[in-house]
Amino acid sequence: METQSLPAAGSSEDYIHRISLELMAETSQQAVLEKTAAAARQLMDASFAVVALPKEKEEPERIVSSGEDPDSPDRISSSVAWLEMLAVLYREGGTLASADISTDPRCAGLSAGWNRLHSFMGALMISQGQILGEICLAGKAGTHGFETAEQKNVQFLAALAAAAIENSRRYAKLLEGENDLTRQNQELAIFNDVSLAASTTLELEGILATTLDRMMLHFHARSGQIFLLEEDAGDVRMAMQRGEFSAFYWEKDAFSLGEGLVGRAAESKEFHIVSDPPQEPGFDDEAFRANGLRMLLGIPLLSKGRVMGVMMLASTEMVEFTARQKALFEAVGLSVGTAVENGLLHRKSQRLAVFEERERIGMDLHDGIIQSIYAVGLMLEEGLLEMGEVDPDTRSKLQRAIDGLNAVIRDIREYIADLRPKRFIFDNLAVGLQMLVREFLMTKPIDAEVDLSEEAGRWLAPVAANDLFHIAQEALSNVARHANATRLKVTLAQVGDRVVLEVADNGRGFDPAHRRSDRSHGLANMEERAHAIRGELTVTSEPGKGARVRVSIPRLRPQTGNLAGRENRGAIKRP
Repeated sequence: METQSLPAAGSSEDYIHRISLELMAETSQQAVLEKTAAAARQLMDASFAVVALPKEKEEPERIVSSGEDPDSPDRISSSVAWLEMLAVLYREGGTLASADISTDPRCAGLSAGWNRLHSFMGALMISQGQILGEICLAGKAGTHGFETAEQKNVQFLAALAAAAIENSRRYAKLLEGENDLTRQNQELAIFNDVSLAASTTLELEGILATTLDRMMLHFHARSGQIFLLEEDAGDVRMAMQRGEFSAFYWEKDAFSLGEGLVGRAAESKEFHIVSDPPQEPGFDDEAFRANGLRMLLGIPLLSKGRVMGVMMLASTEMVEFTARQKALFEAVGLSVGTAVENGLLHRKSQRLAVFEERERIGMDLHDGIIQSIYAVGLMLEEGLLEMGEVDPDTRSKLQRAIDGLNAVIRDIREYIADLRPKRFIFDNLAVGLQMLVREFLMTKPIDAEVDLSEEAGRWLAPVAANDLFHIAQEALSNVARHANATRLKVTLAQVGDRVVLEVADNGRGFDPAHRRSDRSHGLANMEERAHAIRGELTVTSEPGKGARVRVSIPRLRPQTGNLAGRENRGAIKRP
């Protein structure tokens, strides 16, 4: 097939000079081969010319033709045929010219396809002693074949082509080196951006967003997620996602260590590269492939050898990662893991600061405001006693004022109790709930029934027990403030593979839908805590028919020791 044509020149010397300039200026190896084939055919007045480069190391085999093959088009298309001619040319010292190759004894042993070429001229392309390939021409006009001067021109052209091929290869390596340097700079920029975000802010969301966006951009990922380890729960939960399709192939947002692709990456603390992922727990492989995704990469986020989470990247392309890229994954994973730990510590310190501020406010209310109100009440009582016989209406008004002050003091004390949230410090949730109910009954004159299973409490991780304790605390606070109830029931039980907490009262009730529309902080806090421990919160109530708060969470593996624990049952009366 004709791939390149060049205009005719006035003389062969002029033509060779011009083509040599063009070849040496060319940076594309394919273009060098095409121009060489076209120049050889035109220079030699041949009907057919081929330049062939056999396969070498990682270089592909290249065969470029110019003109029309006079016989069968597939006769000399195989690499075996060109290797045969390469051997003949090497044996003949690099050049061969024949008026009829079919009868030339120097070409004995060639495949039958070569024998129909008749007039033939071939030359090896050699650069610095290395054979790069060959130029072959056939179908010379006339009957005498290729003359000596023409043979020298072909040899010169072969040397020019060899030098041009070497130049094009050097240029390709230079470009490859520049591209590699560019990739290194991009990877360093990623690490710099991630490290900068980690060192200049303690806000976890900003660090995660910067990391995920930069990694997805560099590796052409279509989707990405970051899962963070939940303290003491043994689960990694999705904290952030970016890109397309995430909602289509993740069927759940939390995994235990060792569970599925995410859990295995977290448990092993090693990279996980999966091509065409199979069906896994919580992962829809069909939806993954239906969206054109093919590869999933899991990068553990580590801090001091402890896993803090996992970053998952999904791509539509299969990528072979280099050792340098894997080192980048490790560096980013360590940097982000450390930032995650610092961010969590910052959150804890902020919460501690809030607790301390609430403690201070509570002390100020107790030592300042309450004492002042109490003093005013005492003055009113003293004044009432000193007044002796007074108008009954006046006495009634003063007594109502005193009662009002006492009510204000009780309200402030309740607010102080809320400002000083109790901390769960017990080994078993049932014991903590028992204490919580007793303290509740010290301020509310109602009957209470408890049914608290210590065995159920043993199936809970500390973080889950802590959140259930605070949900119960919030529910009891709502009963104290709003329910006007006379009976209360608190239960903790194991139901199948779940642990269930219930707080129920017979108070005035409410409309849960209306309370949610009012953005009740109490219900919102309970829902948030239940979600954090993979629980299900249901609140059932009707006006005038009491309320029931129920939380159900998956149980964990039993802790070591005897699970046949005691149970706290019975009725608790207000002292």
